[in-house]
Amino acid sequence: MNYLFNIFSNKKQGLIVIFSFYILSHIFFLNLPPKGGHVWRQCHTSTVARNYVEESMNLFKPRIDNRGRTNGVTGMQFPSFEYTAALISKVFGYSDGINRLVAFLYFALGIWYFYALSFFFFKDYLVAFCGTWAFTFSPILYYHSVTAIPDIVSLSTSIAGLYYFFVWNESKKHYLLFLSLFFTTLAGLTKIQYLAIGFPIAVVVVFSFLEKKYSILDLILLAAFGILSIGISLAWYDYALCMIETSGLTDFGISFKPAKSLAAGLDTLWKNLYTHFTEQLISIPNLIPFVVAFYVVFKEKVIGKETLWMFGVWAFGLFVYHIVELHQMSEHMYYMFPYLPLIFLITAKGYAFLLERQKYLLVLLILISLPIVAFAGTFHNFVNDNEALPRDFYNEKERQALDDLIPDKALTIVGPDQSRCIFLYFTHTKGFTFRQPREFSDRWFKKSIRKGATYLIWVRNTPLPAFTKPYISKKLNYKGTDLDVYLLKK
Repeated sequence: MNYLFNIFSNKKQGLIVIFSFYILSHIFFLNLPPKGGHVWRQCHTSTVARNYVEESMNLFKPRIDNRGRTNGVTGMQFPSFEYTAALISKVFGYSDGINRLVAFLYFALGIWYFYALSFFFFKDYLVAFCGTWAFTFSPILYYHSVTAIPDIVSLSTSIAGLYYFFVWNESKKHYLLFLSLFFTTLAGLTKIQYLAIGFPIAVVVVFSFLEKKYSILDLILLAAFGILSIGISLAWYDYALCMIETSGLTDFGISFKPAKSLAAGLDTLWKNLYTHFTEQLISIPNLIPFVVAFYVVFKEKVIGKETLWMFGVWAFGLFVYHIVELHQMSEHMYYMFPYLPLIFLITAKGYAFLLERQKYLLVLLILISLPIVAFAGTFHNFVNDNEALPRDFYNEKERQALDDLIPDKALTIVGPDQSRCIFLYFTHTKGFTFRQPREFSDRWFKKSIRKGATYLIWVRNTPLPAFTKPYISKKLNYKGTDLDVYLLKK
Protein backbone atom coordinates (compact mmCIF):
# COMPACT_ATOMS: atom_id res chain seq x y z
CA MET A 1 0.00 0.00 0.00
CA ASN A 2 2.84 2.39 0.86
CA TYR A 3 4.38 1.64 -2.54
CA LEU A 4 1.17 2.65 -4.32
CA PHE A 5 0.77 5.86 -2.36
CA ASN A 6 4.39 6.72 -3.06
CA ILE A 7 3.61 6.47 -6.77
CA PHE A 8 0.47 8.59 -6.36
CA SER A 9 2.47 11.19 -4.43
CA ASN A 10 4.85 11.71 -7.34
CA LYS A 11 3.48 14.26 -9.82
CA LYS A 12 4.81 12.62 -12.98
CA GLN A 13 4.00 9.06 -11.93
CA GLY A 14 0.58 10.02 -10.58
CA LEU A 15 -0.42 11.72 -13.83
CA ILE A 16 0.84 8.74 -15.82
CA VAL A 17 -1.41 6.45 -13.74
CA ILE A 18 -4.44 8.70 -14.23
CA PHE A 19 -3.96 9.14 -17.98
CA SER A 20 -3.13 5.46 -18.50
CA PHE A 21 -6.38 4.34 -16.89
CA TYR A 22 -8.33 7.07 -18.69
CA ILE A 23 -6.93 6.03 -22.08
CA LEU A 24 -7.22 2.27 -21.57
CA SER A 25 -10.79 2.50 -20.32
CA HIS A 26 -11.97 4.58 -23.31
CA ILE A 27 -9.84 3.67 -26.30
CA PHE A 28 -12.15 0.83 -27.40
CA PHE A 29 -15.12 3.23 -27.68
CA LEU A 30 -13.49 5.91 -29.80
CA ASN A 31 -14.75 4.71 -33.18
CA LEU A 32 -18.41 4.30 -32.24
CA PRO A 33 -21.23 6.26 -33.92
CA PRO A 34 -23.46 8.45 -31.75
CA LYS A 35 -25.28 6.22 -29.30
CA GLY A 36 -26.37 5.99 -25.68
CA GLY A 37 -27.86 9.01 -23.95
CA HIS A 38 -28.52 12.29 -25.79
CA VAL A 39 -27.89 10.93 -29.29
CA TRP A 40 -29.64 14.03 -30.63
CA ARG A 41 -27.04 16.33 -29.05
CA GLN A 42 -24.22 14.18 -30.39
CA CYS A 43 -25.75 14.25 -33.88
CA HIS A 44 -26.23 18.02 -33.79
CA THR A 45 -22.55 18.50 -32.96
CA SER A 46 -21.40 15.92 -35.48
CA THR A 47 -23.60 17.38 -38.21
CA VAL A 48 -22.08 20.83 -37.89
CA ALA A 49 -18.55 19.38 -37.87
CA ARG A 50 -19.23 17.31 -40.99
CA ASN A 51 -20.80 20.22 -42.82
CA TYR A 52 -17.76 22.39 -42.14
CA VAL A 53 -15.67 19.73 -43.86
CA GLU A 54 -18.02 19.09 -46.78
CA GLU A 55 -19.34 22.59 -47.50
CA SER A 56 -17.42 25.50 -46.02
CA MET A 57 -14.79 26.01 -43.33
CA ASN A 58 -16.10 29.49 -42.55
CA LEU A 59 -16.12 29.40 -38.73
CA PHE A 60 -18.91 31.97 -38.54
CA LYS A 61 -21.33 30.00 -40.71
CA PRO A 62 -22.19 26.71 -38.99
CA ARG A 63 -24.62 24.60 -41.02
CA ILE A 64 -27.26 22.02 -40.12
CA ASP A 65 -28.89 19.28 -42.21
CA ASN A 66 -32.51 20.10 -41.35
CA ARG A 67 -32.46 23.04 -43.71
CA GLY A 68 -35.14 22.64 -46.36
CA ARG A 69 -33.85 24.33 -49.51
CA THR A 70 -31.74 26.90 -47.59
CA ASN A 71 -27.96 26.71 -47.21
CA GLY A 72 -28.39 25.49 -43.62
CA VAL A 73 -26.49 28.36 -41.99
CA THR A 74 -27.89 29.18 -38.55
CA GLY A 75 -26.89 30.41 -35.11
CA MET A 76 -25.61 28.24 -32.28
CA GLN A 77 -23.17 28.33 -29.40
CA PHE A 78 -19.60 29.07 -30.50
CA PRO A 79 -18.61 25.95 -32.50
CA SER A 80 -15.25 25.32 -30.84
CA PHE A 81 -15.79 21.57 -30.63
CA GLU A 82 -17.23 21.32 -34.13
CA TYR A 83 -14.49 23.37 -35.73
CA THR A 84 -11.74 21.42 -33.98
CA ALA A 85 -13.27 18.19 -35.31
CA ALA A 86 -13.50 19.72 -38.78
CA LEU A 87 -9.85 20.79 -38.77
CA ILE A 88 -8.72 17.28 -37.83
CA SER A 89 -11.11 15.79 -40.41
CA LYS A 90 -9.58 17.94 -43.13
CA VAL A 91 -6.36 16.05 -42.54
CA PHE A 92 -7.59 12.52 -41.82
CA GLY A 93 -11.07 12.48 -43.37
CA TYR A 94 -14.36 12.75 -41.53
CA SER A 95 -15.60 9.87 -39.38
CA ASP A 96 -17.66 9.37 -36.22
CA GLY A 97 -14.44 8.54 -34.42
CA ILE A 98 -13.02 12.04 -35.02
CA ASN A 99 -15.75 13.57 -32.88
CA ARG A 100 -15.11 11.14 -30.05
CA LEU A 101 -11.37 11.75 -30.33
CA VAL A 102 -11.89 15.51 -30.01
CA ALA A 103 -13.95 15.02 -26.84
CA PHE A 104 -11.30 12.62 -25.55
CA LEU A 105 -8.50 15.15 -26.09
CA TYR A 106 -10.39 18.10 -24.65
CA PHE A 107 -11.23 16.14 -21.52
CA ALA A 108 -7.59 15.09 -21.21
CA LEU A 109 -6.85 18.82 -21.09
CA GLY A 110 -9.41 19.12 -18.29
CA ILE A 111 -7.75 16.31 -16.33
CA TRP A 112 -4.38 18.05 -16.61
CA TYR A 113 -5.70 21.39 -15.39
CA PHE A 114 -7.83 19.92 -12.63
CA TYR A 115 -4.71 18.25 -11.26
CA ALA A 116 -2.90 21.61 -11.41
CA LEU A 117 -5.86 23.39 -9.78
CA SER A 118 -6.04 20.78 -7.00
CA PHE A 119 -2.34 21.11 -6.28
CA PHE A 120 -2.68 24.90 -6.20
CA PHE A 121 -5.30 24.61 -3.45
CA PHE A 122 -3.80 21.80 -1.37
CA LYS A 123 -0.06 21.95 -2.12
CA ASP A 124 -0.01 18.15 -1.91
CA TYR A 125 0.50 15.86 -4.91
CA LEU A 126 -1.23 12.92 -3.23
CA VAL A 127 -4.38 14.96 -2.58
CA ALA A 128 -4.20 16.31 -6.13
CA PHE A 129 -4.00 12.73 -7.40
CA CYS A 130 -7.02 11.58 -5.36
CA GLY A 131 -9.13 14.58 -6.36
CA THR A 132 -8.23 14.25 -10.04
CA TRP A 133 -8.82 10.50 -10.05
CA ALA A 134 -12.25 11.13 -8.52
CA PHE A 135 -12.96 13.82 -11.13
CA THR A 136 -11.82 11.62 -14.03
CA PHE A 137 -14.08 8.75 -13.00
CA SER A 138 -17.21 10.71 -12.31
CA PRO A 139 -19.77 8.46 -14.07
CA ILE A 140 -21.24 11.30 -16.13
CA LEU A 141 -17.77 12.32 -17.26
CA TYR A 142 -16.67 8.74 -17.88
CA TYR A 143 -19.45 8.55 -20.48
CA HIS A 144 -19.47 12.06 -21.93
CA SER A 145 -15.70 12.45 -22.10
CA VAL A 146 -15.88 10.57 -25.41
CA THR A 147 -19.18 11.90 -26.76
CA ALA A 148 -19.62 14.77 -29.19
CA ILE A 149 -20.98 17.46 -26.89
CA PRO A 150 -19.49 20.99 -26.61
CA ASP A 151 -19.83 21.01 -22.81
CA ILE A 152 -16.59 19.02 -22.57
CA VAL A 153 -14.76 21.95 -24.18
CA SER A 154 -16.33 24.45 -21.78
CA LEU A 155 -15.64 22.32 -18.71
CA SER A 156 -11.97 21.82 -19.49
CA THR A 157 -11.28 25.40 -20.58
CA SER A 158 -13.13 26.85 -17.57
CA ILE A 159 -10.90 24.80 -15.25
CA ALA A 160 -7.83 26.07 -17.13
CA GLY A 161 -9.10 29.65 -16.92
CA LEU A 162 -9.69 29.35 -13.18
CA TYR A 163 -6.27 27.83 -12.60
CA TYR A 164 -4.37 30.50 -14.50
CA PHE A 165 -6.30 33.27 -12.74
CA PHE A 166 -5.45 31.96 -9.27
CA VAL A 167 -1.79 31.55 -10.19
CA TRP A 168 -1.69 35.07 -11.67
CA ASN A 169 -3.33 36.47 -8.55
CA GLU A 170 -0.42 35.13 -6.50
CA SER A 171 2.46 35.76 -8.90
CA LYS A 172 1.23 38.83 -10.85
CA LYS A 173 2.91 37.43 -13.98
CA HIS A 174 0.63 39.10 -16.48
CA TYR A 175 0.97 36.52 -19.25
CA LEU A 176 -0.92 34.16 -16.92
CA LEU A 177 -3.87 36.56 -16.85
CA PHE A 178 -3.93 36.57 -20.64
CA LEU A 179 -3.97 32.77 -20.62
CA SER A 180 -6.84 32.87 -18.13
CA LEU A 181 -8.66 35.35 -20.37
CA PHE A 182 -8.25 33.08 -23.39
CA PHE A 183 -9.52 29.93 -21.67
CA THR A 184 -12.30 31.69 -19.74
CA THR A 185 -13.58 33.40 -22.88
CA LEU A 186 -13.48 30.16 -24.86
CA ALA A 187 -15.46 28.46 -22.09
CA GLY A 188 -18.08 31.23 -22.07
CA LEU A 189 -18.31 31.35 -25.86
CA THR A 190 -18.86 27.61 -26.09
CA LYS A 191 -21.43 27.50 -23.28
CA ILE A 192 -22.16 30.77 -21.52
CA GLN A 193 -23.02 29.16 -18.16
CA TYR A 194 -19.34 28.36 -17.65
CA LEU A 195 -18.71 32.02 -16.95
CA ALA A 196 -19.89 30.94 -13.49
CA ILE A 197 -16.19 30.63 -12.66
CA GLY A 198 -16.48 34.39 -12.34
CA PHE A 199 -18.06 33.89 -8.90
CA PRO A 200 -14.94 32.51 -7.17
CA ILE A 201 -12.78 34.89 -9.20
CA ALA A 202 -14.84 37.87 -7.99
CA VAL A 203 -14.42 36.86 -4.34
CA VAL A 204 -10.66 36.48 -4.72
CA VAL A 205 -10.48 39.90 -6.41
CA VAL A 206 -12.48 41.58 -3.65
CA PHE A 207 -10.33 40.11 -0.87
CA SER A 208 -7.10 40.94 -2.71
CA PHE A 209 -8.31 44.50 -3.37
CA LEU A 210 -9.21 45.04 0.28
CA GLU A 211 -5.75 43.78 1.23
CA LYS A 212 -4.24 46.28 -1.27
CA LYS A 213 -2.48 43.60 -3.30
CA TYR A 214 -3.18 45.23 -6.67
CA SER A 215 -1.28 47.92 -8.53
CA ILE A 216 -2.99 50.36 -10.89
CA LEU A 217 -1.88 48.17 -13.82
CA ASP A 218 -3.35 45.09 -12.14
CA LEU A 219 -6.70 46.85 -11.73
CA ILE A 220 -6.73 47.97 -15.37
CA LEU A 221 -5.96 44.43 -16.52
CA LEU A 222 -8.68 43.02 -14.24
CA ALA A 223 -11.24 45.43 -15.69
CA ALA A 224 -10.20 44.41 -19.20
CA PHE A 225 -10.40 40.75 -18.19
CA GLY A 226 -13.99 41.11 -16.98
CA ILE A 227 -15.17 43.23 -19.90
CA LEU A 228 -13.59 41.06 -22.59
CA SER A 229 -14.48 37.63 -21.18
CA ILE A 230 -18.13 38.59 -20.68
CA GLY A 231 -18.45 40.99 -23.60
CA ILE A 232 -17.04 38.66 -26.26
CA SER A 233 -19.25 35.81 -25.06
CA LEU A 234 -22.40 37.94 -25.08
CA ALA A 235 -21.51 39.37 -28.48
CA TRP A 236 -21.30 35.89 -29.97
CA TYR A 237 -24.70 34.89 -28.56
CA ASP A 238 -26.23 38.09 -29.88
CA TYR A 239 -24.80 37.20 -33.30
CA ALA A 240 -26.13 33.65 -32.98
CA LEU A 241 -29.65 34.84 -32.15
CA CYS A 242 -29.58 37.17 -35.17
CA MET A 243 -28.48 34.24 -37.36
CA ILE A 244 -31.34 32.08 -36.06
CA GLU A 245 -33.86 34.85 -36.70
CA THR A 246 -32.49 35.47 -40.20
CA SER A 247 -32.39 31.82 -41.24
CA GLY A 248 -35.57 30.70 -39.50
CA LEU A 249 -33.72 27.50 -38.55
CA THR A 250 -34.34 26.98 -34.84
CA ASP A 251 -32.65 23.63 -34.20
CA PHE A 252 -30.30 25.23 -31.69
CA GLY A 253 -32.34 26.86 -28.95
CA ILE A 254 -30.56 29.64 -27.07
CA SER A 255 -32.72 30.56 -24.09
CA PHE A 256 -33.19 30.01 -20.37
CA LYS A 257 -35.67 27.30 -19.38
CA PRO A 258 -36.95 27.40 -15.80
CA ALA A 259 -39.36 24.78 -14.45
CA LYS A 260 -42.82 24.75 -16.00
CA SER A 261 -44.50 24.61 -12.58
CA LEU A 262 -43.65 24.50 -8.89
CA ALA A 263 -44.52 20.80 -8.67
CA ALA A 264 -42.37 19.96 -11.69
CA GLY A 265 -39.54 22.05 -10.26
CA LEU A 266 -39.60 20.31 -6.88
CA ASP A 267 -39.72 16.91 -8.56
CA THR A 268 -36.70 17.82 -10.69
CA LEU A 269 -34.76 19.12 -7.68
CA TRP A 270 -35.40 15.89 -5.78
CA LYS A 271 -34.28 13.81 -8.77
CA ASN A 272 -31.19 16.00 -9.20
CA LEU A 273 -30.17 15.53 -5.58
CA TYR A 274 -31.20 11.94 -4.92
CA THR A 275 -30.21 10.37 -8.24
CA HIS A 276 -28.23 12.65 -10.52
CA PHE A 277 -25.84 14.06 -7.94
CA THR A 278 -25.15 10.85 -6.04
CA GLU A 279 -25.09 8.35 -8.91
CA GLN A 280 -23.93 10.34 -11.93
CA LEU A 281 -22.09 13.50 -10.94
CA ILE A 282 -20.04 12.57 -7.89
CA SER A 283 -20.39 8.73 -7.74
CA ILE A 284 -21.60 7.04 -4.58
CA PRO A 285 -18.11 6.05 -3.26
CA ASN A 286 -17.03 9.70 -3.44
CA LEU A 287 -19.81 10.68 -1.06
CA ILE A 288 -17.55 9.53 1.79
CA PRO A 289 -14.79 12.14 1.28
CA PHE A 290 -17.37 14.73 0.19
CA VAL A 291 -19.35 14.41 3.42
CA VAL A 292 -16.15 14.19 5.47
CA ALA A 293 -15.02 17.52 4.01
CA PHE A 294 -18.20 19.27 5.16
CA TYR A 295 -18.14 17.61 8.56
CA VAL A 296 -14.55 18.49 9.39
CA VAL A 297 -14.71 22.02 7.94
CA PHE A 298 -17.76 23.01 9.94
CA LYS A 299 -16.80 21.13 13.09
CA GLU A 300 -13.13 22.07 13.27
CA LYS A 301 -13.31 25.36 11.30
CA VAL A 302 -10.10 24.58 9.45
CA ILE A 303 -10.81 26.76 6.43
CA GLY A 304 -9.94 30.43 5.95
CA LYS A 305 -12.48 33.22 5.61
CA GLU A 306 -11.56 33.97 1.99
CA THR A 307 -11.81 30.32 0.96
CA LEU A 308 -15.14 29.93 2.77
CA TRP A 309 -16.55 32.99 1.02
CA MET A 310 -15.16 31.86 -2.33
CA PHE A 311 -16.76 28.42 -2.17
CA GLY A 312 -19.98 29.81 -0.69
CA VAL A 313 -20.48 32.45 -3.38
CA TRP A 314 -19.51 29.96 -6.06
CA ALA A 315 -22.10 27.47 -4.79
CA PHE A 316 -24.78 30.17 -4.52
CA GLY A 317 -24.14 31.36 -8.07
CA LEU A 318 -24.43 27.81 -9.39
CA PHE A 319 -27.65 27.31 -7.42
CA VAL A 320 -29.17 30.39 -9.08
CA TYR A 321 -28.10 29.04 -12.47
CA HIS A 322 -29.66 25.69 -11.57
CA ILE A 323 -33.02 27.29 -10.79
CA VAL A 324 -32.95 29.41 -13.96
CA GLU A 325 -32.31 26.29 -16.07
CA LEU A 326 -34.35 23.87 -13.95
CA HIS A 327 -36.40 22.52 -16.85
CA GLN A 328 -33.18 21.38 -18.57
CA MET A 329 -31.95 19.74 -15.37
CA SER A 330 -34.70 17.12 -15.47
CA GLU A 331 -32.98 15.14 -18.23
CA HIS A 332 -29.88 16.96 -19.45
CA MET A 333 -27.30 16.18 -16.80
CA TYR A 334 -24.47 17.69 -18.83
CA TYR A 335 -26.01 21.07 -17.92
CA MET A 336 -24.61 20.31 -14.45
CA PHE A 337 -21.00 20.09 -15.65
CA PRO A 338 -20.24 23.61 -14.30
CA TYR A 339 -20.70 22.17 -10.77
CA LEU A 340 -17.99 19.54 -11.16
CA PRO A 341 -14.88 21.64 -10.39
CA LEU A 342 -16.50 22.84 -7.16
CA ILE A 343 -17.79 19.38 -6.22
CA PHE A 344 -14.43 17.67 -6.74
CA LEU A 345 -12.37 20.34 -5.03
CA ILE A 346 -14.58 19.74 -1.98
CA THR A 347 -14.14 16.00 -2.47
CA ALA A 348 -10.36 16.47 -2.67
CA LYS A 349 -10.54 18.30 0.66
CA GLY A 350 -12.25 15.23 2.10
CA TYR A 351 -9.48 13.02 0.78
CA ALA A 352 -6.95 15.36 2.42
CA PHE A 353 -8.63 14.89 5.81
CA LEU A 354 -8.77 11.10 5.38
CA LEU A 355 -5.09 10.97 4.44
CA GLU A 356 -4.11 13.19 7.37
CA ARG A 357 -5.82 10.68 9.64
CA GLN A 358 -4.01 7.83 7.86
CA LYS A 359 -7.18 6.17 6.53
CA TYR A 360 -5.11 4.77 3.68
CA LEU A 361 -7.04 1.53 3.22
CA LEU A 362 -10.36 3.38 3.02
CA VAL A 363 -8.95 5.85 0.48
CA LEU A 364 -7.50 3.04 -1.62
CA LEU A 365 -10.80 1.12 -1.63
CA ILE A 366 -12.67 4.24 -2.73
CA LEU A 367 -10.16 4.95 -5.51
CA ILE A 368 -10.34 1.36 -6.78
CA SER A 369 -14.14 1.38 -6.75
CA LEU A 370 -14.55 4.58 -8.79
CA PRO A 371 -13.64 3.29 -12.29
CA ILE A 372 -15.59 0.10 -11.60
CA VAL A 373 -18.73 2.04 -10.66
CA ALA A 374 -18.31 4.42 -13.60
CA PHE A 375 -17.81 1.56 -16.05
CA ALA A 376 -20.72 -0.48 -14.68
CA GLY A 377 -23.09 2.49 -14.75
CA THR A 378 -22.36 3.68 -18.27
CA PHE A 379 -21.10 0.66 -20.23
CA HIS A 380 -24.55 -0.01 -21.69
CA ASN A 381 -24.39 3.35 -23.48
CA PHE A 382 -21.43 2.12 -25.50
CA VAL A 383 -22.44 -1.46 -26.28
CA ASN A 384 -26.21 -1.25 -26.79
CA ASP A 385 -27.74 0.28 -29.89
CA ASN A 386 -30.60 2.72 -29.41
CA GLU A 387 -33.64 0.51 -29.92
CA ALA A 388 -35.89 3.45 -30.78
CA LEU A 389 -33.82 4.13 -33.90
CA PRO A 390 -33.75 2.12 -37.16
CA ARG A 391 -31.18 -0.65 -36.98
CA ASP A 392 -29.74 0.57 -40.29
CA PHE A 393 -28.05 3.41 -38.41
CA TYR A 394 -25.82 1.01 -36.51
CA ASN A 395 -24.96 -1.17 -39.49
CA GLU A 396 -21.91 0.23 -41.24
CA LYS A 397 -22.69 -1.42 -44.60
CA GLU A 398 -26.29 -0.18 -44.61
CA ARG A 399 -25.22 3.37 -43.73
CA GLN A 400 -22.72 3.28 -46.58
CA ALA A 401 -25.36 1.89 -48.95
CA LEU A 402 -27.66 4.80 -48.11
CA ASP A 403 -24.80 7.22 -48.62
CA ASP A 404 -24.03 5.73 -52.04
CA LEU A 405 -27.67 5.59 -53.10
CA ILE A 406 -28.61 9.24 -52.57
CA PRO A 407 -26.69 11.99 -54.43
CA ASP A 408 -24.84 14.48 -52.23
CA LYS A 409 -26.85 17.53 -53.29
CA ALA A 410 -30.25 15.84 -53.30
CA LEU A 411 -32.84 17.00 -50.76
CA THR A 412 -34.50 14.24 -48.77
CA ILE A 413 -37.57 13.80 -46.60
CA VAL A 414 -36.94 11.56 -43.59
CA GLY A 415 -38.56 10.91 -40.23
CA PRO A 416 -40.37 10.79 -37.87
CA ASP A 417 -37.53 12.27 -35.83
CA GLN A 418 -38.25 14.15 -32.63
CA SER A 419 -34.73 15.58 -32.67
CA ARG A 420 -34.91 16.79 -36.29
CA CYS A 421 -31.27 15.80 -36.76
CA ILE A 422 -30.65 12.10 -35.95
CA PHE A 423 -32.18 10.62 -39.11
CA LEU A 424 -30.54 13.18 -41.39
CA TYR A 425 -27.14 12.68 -39.78
CA PHE A 426 -27.15 8.88 -39.98
CA THR A 427 -28.50 8.84 -43.55
CA HIS A 428 -25.98 11.56 -44.52
CA THR A 429 -28.69 13.59 -46.21
CA LYS A 430 -30.05 17.12 -46.05
CA GLY A 431 -33.53 18.47 -46.46
CA PHE A 432 -36.73 17.99 -44.53
CA THR A 433 -37.77 16.09 -41.44
CA PHE A 434 -40.82 15.90 -39.21
CA ARG A 435 -41.15 15.22 -35.48
CA GLN A 436 -44.33 13.11 -35.29
CA PRO A 437 -46.17 10.92 -37.82
CA ARG A 438 -49.17 13.28 -37.63
CA GLU A 439 -46.96 16.11 -38.92
CA PHE A 440 -46.40 14.17 -42.14
CA SER A 441 -49.53 15.56 -43.80
CA ASP A 442 -50.58 15.80 -47.44
CA ARG A 443 -49.96 19.54 -47.46
CA TRP A 444 -46.53 19.33 -45.77
CA PHE A 445 -45.42 16.52 -48.11
CA LYS A 446 -46.41 18.40 -51.27
CA LYS A 447 -44.82 21.60 -49.98
CA SER A 448 -41.54 19.79 -49.33
CA ILE A 449 -41.55 18.40 -52.89
CA ARG A 450 -42.21 21.90 -54.29
CA LYS A 451 -39.16 23.07 -52.33
CA GLY A 452 -36.97 20.47 -54.01
CA ALA A 453 -37.27 17.18 -52.09
CA THR A 454 -36.46 14.30 -54.46
CA TYR A 455 -36.07 11.33 -52.09
CA LEU A 456 -38.13 9.87 -49.26
CA ILE A 457 -36.61 7.62 -46.59
CA TRP A 458 -39.38 5.80 -44.76
CA VAL A 459 -39.50 3.50 -41.74
CA ARG A 460 -40.60 0.18 -43.22
CA ASN A 461 -42.93 -1.01 -40.44
CA THR A 462 -45.18 2.04 -40.92
CA PRO A 463 -47.53 1.98 -43.95
CA LEU A 464 -47.00 4.80 -46.43
CA PRO A 465 -49.96 7.23 -46.40
CA ALA A 466 -52.14 6.96 -49.50
CA PHE A 467 -51.57 10.61 -50.42
CA THR A 468 -47.88 9.90 -51.15
CA LYS A 469 -48.47 7.38 -53.94
CA PRO A 470 -49.08 9.85 -56.83
CA TYR A 471 -45.74 11.51 -56.01
CA ILE A 472 -43.56 8.39 -55.80
CA SER A 473 -41.61 7.57 -58.93
CA LYS A 474 -40.22 4.24 -57.73
CA LYS A 475 -38.90 2.31 -54.76
CA LEU A 476 -35.12 2.09 -54.92
CA ASN A 477 -33.10 -1.07 -54.54
CA TYR A 478 -31.94 -0.60 -50.98
CA LYS A 479 -31.89 -3.76 -48.87
CA GLY A 480 -31.82 -2.23 -45.42
CA THR A 481 -33.15 -3.60 -42.14
CA ASP A 482 -35.78 -1.04 -41.15
CA LEU A 483 -35.82 1.60 -43.90
CA ASP A 484 -37.11 1.93 -47.46
CA VAL A 485 -35.97 4.56 -49.96
CA TYR A 486 -38.21 6.11 -52.62
CA LEU A 487 -37.46 8.39 -55.56
CA LEU A 488 -40.02 11.19 -55.77
CA LYS A 489 -41.50 12.74 -58.90
CA LYS A 490 -40.32 16.28 -59.60
